[in-house]
Amino acid sequence: MKINFLVHDGILEVGHTRAMIEVLRILGAKEEVSKIRIICLHSDPVEKLFPENHDKVEIITVPGKGIKPFLLKSLFFQIYTYLNRKKLISESDQTITMGICSFIGNIVNIQFYHRDWEKLYFKYNQGPFYKNLYKFILLKYFNLCEDYYYQKKNLRFGFLSKFIEKLMIDRYRIEEKNFITAYSSVNFSEFLPPEDFNLEKQKDLLTELSNQYPGLKNLDPNRPTLLFVGAFERKGLPRLLRNLPKDVNLIVIGKGEAHGKFKLPQREGIFPISYTTEISKFYLIADAFVFPTVYEPFGLVVTEAVASGTQVLVTKEKVGASEIVGSMEGVSFIAQDDENFSMQLKALKKLTLDKRMEWSHLRKKELVSLTWFNCAESWWRLLNQSK
Repeated sequence: MKINFLVHDGILEVGHTRAMIEVLRILGAKEEVSKIRIICLHSDPVEKLFPENHDKVEIITVPGKGIKPFLLKSLFFQIYTYLNRKKLISESDQTITMGICSFIGNIVNIQFYHRDWEKLYFKYNQGPFYKNLYKFILLKYFNLCEDYYYQKKNLRFGFLSKFIEKLMIDRYRIEEKNFITAYSSVNFSEFLPPEDFNLEKQKDLLTELSNQYPGLKNLDPNRPTLLFVGAFERKGLPRLLRNLPKDVNLIVIGKGEAHGKFKLPQREGIFPISYTTEISKFYLIADAFVFPTVYEPFGLVVTEAVASGTQVLVTKEKVGASEIVGSMEGVSFIAQDDENFSMQLKALKKLTLDKRMEWSHLRKKELVSLTWFNCAESWWRLLNQSK
């Protein structure tokens, strides 16, 4: 079997790409898989994407990486891959597209349902008139693409949460035989605290990160440290800041919407970091991970934080990961009203090392069935079904 995966960004730091690459790494070890092609605008080196079996992998980069705005880049990728489909893929291949990035697949990985997100976007994101107009056009175009592509005959679907599954089935009347719902997993080897983790090693981690990100040298270790990760507006940072207690540290990893009205305030106790490849280390120095996201079809960062053993506050509605972590000790759903959310934030305290290790071990047991191997096996069934 030859498997093609079409995605704009073949970059592991992009969450939806990372999830599919984890699956393809496992499938690549199967004798039945002779070739995996990643067709994208730009990519990490093949050895980084596939530390093993990279001799089976071919990365095909297509032109268009520098095209702006995103609408034109998306349109170009769709047109280019369609016009060159006979060069890029064969009819006998199993071709997975990341959503509507291309229309040449026989399987689609649904990581985001734009029609559902559109209802929330303009409620939580307001910018200059030209930006709102552009977003309106972009989302309407994506809606048209979804309605065109997702009604394609014999198309199979991979969903990553029950709420996305329900939305898609209700709109497109997808038969049960034509889809799987497979939750993303977490790399325990990367995000679990080491067995010999102790306060000294935690202090060393903070020192290491402070040397790499000098702003962290002003972090007060006697205060609870909260961690936020993601795009500011969609992940709910404005609401978090509105209710943030004064006596905490807040590490913010991510950035805001281009030309958006929201700006991260410069004040004591807030530590902005626009980008990092050291996310697992930040979980281990944080006393709590706070994720008041507005819309999250899954949310790998939630399961990563859960595995690290830290306290977790996360939105319940329209968050795929919340379907599987809500019953775990130390995980709470964020109140819908600000008054109670503020009280939840004030209740967050310094996390003892014993409690972190206890929670991490307990949560690993609860997540044991949600391995990347099991996720990959679900995809394997779908790939063989569509042959």
